[in-house]
Amino acid sequence: MKARKVKGLDPDAPLVDNARRIVQTRLDELHRFVPEALDPARARELHDMRIAAKRLRYVLEVTAHCFGPYADTGRKRTKELQDIIGEIHDCDVLLPRVDELLAELRAAGFVDYDPPEGREEGVSDLPMTGVTVVLVSDGSATLGYEEWVRPLVEDLTADRDGDGRPDVPLLAVEALGAEEVGEGEAEFTQELRADDTLSARLSTVNNVDRFAGRLAAVLAIQDLAEGRVGHYGRGAQRLIPAPSQ
Repeated sequence: MKARKVKGLDPDAPLVDNARRIVQTRLDELHRFVPEALDPARARELHDMRIAAKRLRYVLEVTAHCFGPYADTGRKRTKELQDIIGEIHDCDVLLPRVDELLAELRAAGFVDYDPPEGREEGVSDLPMTGVTVVLVSDGSATLGYEEWVRPLVEDLTADRDGDGRPDVPLLAVEALGAEEVGEGEAEFTQELRADDTLSARLSTVNNVDRFAGRLAAVLAIQDLAEGRVGHYGRGAQRLIPAPSQ
């Protein structure tokens, strides 16, 4: 993006007068990207807005002595804006790759989802609210709990908005198979249940290969939508969630 030309600069005028003109031009240049840059579909405008913020910050850094403490405050706010826009831009760049990876995982049978009616298949088109995630294991997975499962569950069930509820309702299900499989062998759900912090944020069902387990999974998803969590199946206090009052 080409910088806007600063008009009215006078080499014989005091530095503060010229600095004021430059700052005002760079500030106007930044403001002109609103409201277009606020549209998630206008990634190009958002990227250009970040460039404009960087130019304004550089000017404020060089001319700070002309404006006193206000310049430092403006520089900090501009840097914060630049960083936030940069993070959003990084996500814009990564989303197509995430869509590709999701398609590969889905084709290989590692992940699946039902997109809302009328929406595309890509993860970037999935709604950010109202989504429930179900993690599934058949007991033969070799991914380590500490290396993969725990970090993923911690991120999904974090409470970033501070409302006391996980960001994403999460149900972990496991198919134990034969009746003689012991509780200790249900490594996926057992590890999650044994984790005092995570067990309070999600629900688990460890016999989803049985009718009772599939019923428990359906009811558990309904409970998650209302903020209730629980653990069901073998080794749990209940086979299925209690009926809603």
